[in-house]
Amino acid sequence: MLTKHEAFLVRELVRERIVTLKDCIKLLHGKDPMALDIRTIKHYQEELKRYEGIYNKLLGEAKQDD
Repeated sequence: MLTKHEAFLVRELVRERIVTLKDCIKLLHGKDPMALDIRTIKHYQEELKRYEGIYNKLLGEAKQDD
């Protein structure tokens, strides 16, 4: 079981990864349509979805602990 401080750090790392993935997706969408790599964008979107699910689960656990 994680301490409150450790759980906070894990949530922050996951949140930072979510922000990074969103920035990457936005950057890739802004590229020239001929240079778009659809597989990369889809991969980032799937990864983003997984991280958002993890983050929401961690937030739910944090609220239950309070």
